[in-house]
Amino acid sequence: RGLGDVYKRQVWKRDHTMRRILYLSRRIEGLTGWSAEELCRNPALLDDAIHPDDRLAVAAARGMQQVGWSVTYRLIRRDGQERTLQEMATVLEDSNDHGVVGTLADVTRQTQLSRTTELLAAGFQTLAAGEASPLALLDGALRLAHSNAGFAEALGVGAGAALQPLLDQLALEVAPAAAGVASLQQPLSLRQQAGQVLQSGEALLGLTAWLPLDGQRLGPYRLDLLPLGQEQPACGVLVRLQRPGA
Repeated sequence: RGLGDVYKRQVWKRDHTMRRILYLSRRIEGLTGWSAEELCRNPALLDDAIHPDDRLAVAAARGMQQVGWSVTYRLIRRDGQERTLQEMATVLEDSNDHGVVGTLADVTRQTQLSRTTELLAAGFQTLAAGEASPLALLDGALRLAHSNAGFAEALGVGAGAALQPLLDQLALEVAPAAAGVASLQQPLSLRQQAGQVLQSGEALLGLTAWLPLDGQRLGPYRLDLLPLGQEQPACGVLVRLQRPGA
């Protein structure tokens, strides 16, 4: 096995015109659906699989060919699935070798996470602008992504305090606050309830929450958990908090 077959990125080599493929690591088949042998025989398979909307950007990056390039583009696999790839290349300057060597990496997940993060940030800013309640936003991994100033204040801490540990300590009662004070024999964590909202796409409203802090139990808080996004699972969970006595 060559180095390219154990390297996480798919390694390739082309001639200086980029029209011929001289080498491809064997794992390219898992990335594109075509074997290395097929692509070396017919390089057009790989180039034609680039998403039509991304071909100009790829051609512009490859056309520079000064020292090398890095370009990200979508590729339509043999089975029709769309993946986002990052192509990095270095032009060989050795007088005995005028080829181009490079790597291909599947960055689909990273790209999706980046877009989701941008959507979450934009969505939170829109919601926070028209909402006076203390708000926090959990991302798809149920980590604190954003919060407004009122959220830290509602939990009784300063604006610069680390909120994630406090959120992890919130104990939620199953019964809605409107139904009266429920038993805390089997309280659920915020993460458990938010995970349910994330997967189902259905909001949980009017929960009762208590916060153990410095030997005391602060609360009760009224808590709403709302999914963000139309997909299932949702891309995030909005936490809306109402202070005790508010």
